[in-house]
Amino acid sequence: MDDGWLMWEVPLKLLLWNLDDEFHRLLNFPFDSLRLDAFFCLSNELRLENRNDIRMHFNNKDKNNKPYNIFLNQSHERGEFILDGISYGLGDHASPNMKNQEYDDVVISFHLRRNPTFYIYKAQVPTIAIVLVSLLTFVYDGADLGDRMETVMGMFLTSFAIQWTVMERLPPTPYLHNIDISLNSALFAMFLIAILHCISYRISKTSESASATFDQIACAAVIIIYCGLQLFIYVRHKRLSKLTGNRLFKEGAAFYNNMVRLRKGSLWYRPLTYETTQVASDGHSFTEAVGIPRNGNNDF
Repeated sequence: MDDGWLMWEVPLKLLLWNLDDEFHRLLNFPFDSLRLDAFFCLSNELRLENRNDIRMHFNNKDKNNKPYNIFLNQSHERGEFILDGISYGLGDHASPNMKNQEYDDVVISFHLRRNPTFYIYKAQVPTIAIVLVSLLTFVYDGADLGDRMETVMGMFLTSFAIQWTVMERLPPTPYLHNIDISLNSALFAMFLIAILHCISYRISKTSESASATFDQIACAAVIIIYCGLQLFIYVRHKRLSKLTGNRLFKEGAAFYNNMVRLRKGSLWYRPLTYETTQVASDGHSFTEAVGIPRNGNNDF
């Protein structure tokens, strides 16, 4: 038959994903993310059409000449997880049983990430603040050990109060995630400050000027160590993101991630964070479909 346009209706059952199936995902908590991959094989199970019979093209555009291939009526924000974007495109695979039999595929990925706002302002920012307050105790003279230790111990106990504030929201994991490392870094910094205060106190018994010099060096050392630990958390977050939500399609664990060959020039990414909701002429709201072409397979 001649080439023509077909409307493809795909009846799908309710899809349920257990976001905790990936054991190591929460290593990056609360900046953890997910990439949920799927694919559709363009073939009929009864007739077994191949790519010579069924072929799909993503070339529909709106009045502004922008890609208009996927229609959504859902907000990208739903609860604690945010749908950042959708990757979709065309691919193909060869039949494992029939020679010279290839099929076109439609691949689609949902990019999810957790909204870390609660944990940043309820856990990480307060722990950084109590470390900074503890560092201010170096302003006291080395001989004022009581005043120094009183402030540091107060901040030390405050850190445990912060943990209790977010305890119910933290996932029980058998490994340390970013919040755990941040809290433990604050505890270590305050413990180190308390030890340095004791050393400064003993030095002040013989020389106040030497004690003041020691305080300056000790304060700078604690700042460098604590900033290094925060940098470690940031680098760790970036590295783990590349293994989860920001991974490539071919790096997935499902069988089709390696089976499907992605087609260069037919890959698209649709960011949902920046798109706007408009109102149609019938009064119903719809989401503007905007796609960004992905040239090649390296960034899909």
